[in-house]
Amino acid sequence: MSFIPNSRISVTTRYQLGLEKYEKNFKKRHFTDPTLPLLTDRELQEVNIPGGAGLLILDHIKRYHKMENRK
Repeated sequence: MSFIPNSRISVTTRYQLGLEKYEKNFKKRHFTDPTLPLLTDRELQEVNIPGGAGLLILDHIKRYHKMENRK
């Protein structure tokens, strides 16, 4: 997953992860680009993101945090 400045996920990455399927779920809970790196398994379950997709999202969030810590 490729994060771009200001903790935003690129449009291409959203499609690679299949996030476009769940856009309504994220909007309903007011999850925005800046809040995506803060998501946890609990929040993903609350917005009805299936296990596999949720694992992909959490893995990329973890990679983002590692990348941020290197700066």
